Amino acid sequence: MADQNELRRLYHLKENPFSSRVQIDAPLVGRTEEQKAWKDILANKAGARGCSLNFIIGDYGMGKTHALYHIKSDCERRGNLMSVIIKLLPEDEVKNFGMDFVRRIFKNLDSDAKKALVQTKKPRAASAFPEHVKIIQKYAADDAIASRILTGGKVSARELTEAKIHAAMGNTETALEFLAVLLCMLHDAETKSLVLCVDEAEYVFSQMNARKAALVFNSLRAMYDLPESPNLGLRLQPLANIIFFFAISTAGMEKLSKMEKVEQHQGGPIQPLLTRIERKISLARLTAAETKNLVEEYLKTSRTTGERLSSPLIPYTKDFVDYVFDLTQGHPRSIVERCDYVIAEGIKDHIKEITKQYAKGVFDRLHLPTA
Repeated sequence: MADQNELRRLYHLKENPFSSRVQIDAPLVGRTEEQKAWKDILANKAGARGCSLNFIIGDYGMGKTHALYHIKSDCERRGNLMSVIIKLLPEDEVKNFGMDFVRRIFKNLDSDAKKALVQTKKPRAASAFPEHVKIIQKYAADDAIASRILTGGKVSARELTEAKIHAAMGNTETALEFLAVLLCMLHDAETKSLVLCVDEAEYVFSQMNARKAALVFNSLRAMYDLPESPNLGLRLQPLANIIFFFAISTAGMEKLSKMEKVEQHQGGPIQPLLTRIERKISLARLTAAETKNLVEEYLKTSRTTGERLSSPLIPYTKDFVDYVFDLTQGHPRSIVERCDYVIAEGIKDHIKEITKQYAKGVFDRLHLPTA
């Protein structure tokens, strides 16, 4: 690795800006149609009475997580939407899926959401669910016990008694009550919608058998239908609605579609939820022009500072970009990885310009395909 003096002399850098593999906040490149689709959903469904169910579909490395990050960023720019990113994991159990899912919502609400909840005076939900409102208000003020109640931490009976709290989130039914009260309080705070960006959805769906499918899909359908539920949503109207974006692989989506077709003949919980899907946004491979734009953005953005520069950190030739596109066929993750390898080696070799010939030599050296 080049030392700091070499980095300053060759590239005017203090340190290698490409030392990190993950750049979730990188600029969005080549997703014009996809971004338009989710912006239309946000514009048309924000503040609607009913919820909205949508899927972001793409294979590994196509940018599903990156898309969710930018959906959240677009929500923040609008200013009247509260957004949460929830990442599902392979080890997640589905036994108490509904309750666990609601806990994740509370666990991932940011400081702006909590501030809005704290500042809400005389929440309407207090007349129907005074204990729930009190707990959410305490949670928003960072009270330790209330936070543990809503996010899944352990709370002893003695702590509940001393805090004069009589409600807890012990099952899906009470979790839905807390969620409905949260939506009501968000509406009081002039928030139109709660946008849930759920990453790696296939990790839960891959565990499916008939019993587990019923648990998951019945819980999700109950959340989707919450604003119109007789004992909760209708009782607390008006509410902030929920806009769901589930990121899922192409194979995962195909599996759900097959399960839906089976249920058309024998009934079950999957079909009623999937018929509520509003949009399926598929992430395509990048074109040659989009690949060029991605490489330029990659080479102009410092990973250590996030600063966007007017010219590439290291100059490159057109044949290098064309070569990367030919090798990757527009697969976003592969494009970034190939550039990363070349930059890292280029700093070691003190190159002044990235060319196809140099890149090919790097890939040969690293035993990567070169054609």
